[in-house]
Amino acid sequence: MSIWSGVKNFIGGAAPLIGTLVGGPAGTLAGGLLSQVLGDDVDVSDPQAVEQALRADPAALAKLKTLEEENRGQLERLAIQADTIALQELHKSYRLELQSQDKFVRWWRPFYGWACGVGIFMLFFAVTFCLIYAVVWAPPDQAGFIMASVGQAISAVTTLTGVALTVLGINITKRSSDKAVKAGSASPGILEGITQLIRGK
Repeated sequence: MSIWSGVKNFIGGAAPLIGTLVGGPAGTLAGGLLSQVLGDDVDVSDPQAVEQALRADPAALAKLKTLEEENRGQLERLAIQADTIALQELHKSYRLELQSQDKFVRWWRPFYGWACGVGIFMLFFAVTFCLIYAVVWAPPDQAGFIMASVGQAISAVTTLTGVALTVLGINITKRSSDKAVKAGSASPGILEGITQLIRGK
């Protein structure tokens, strides 16, 4: 976990672009914006000092939000550059692994990728079967229990699957439910949507 994770999480809701850039390869501008808000007395290279200063000043987040809006274009360009640098470093590590003379180093990622792929496929097959069984064959008094159990199983493995894919270099992001609401109408949950599809509604 990054030593800047606390700062990123704290300011991410108000100024997500700045939160993304702090502590990264394009963090110079973000550090300058933090200095404008927190003053020269705060060492913006120290994540603990920055987090403490932000928490001590209730108005700091509002100021950061304003600065982000004023510098949005430049921050967006730097965010793209930071992502590009991260991808370049990731691909560099991949190339070094593929060129390694050690078979264990060279083959571990492909093996791990196949294992993750098979595991996810089996999970999807099991979930689909359980949903079809709950809708088509299960007694009415058991259908709700089966659906709830499937939902709990999906929740339990979501984090584990995200970690597994992250190890492979695949980033999984999930939009919060409030961002998924459009025009005042919330989208149905995944289980509800699949159930409606199976029933033809």
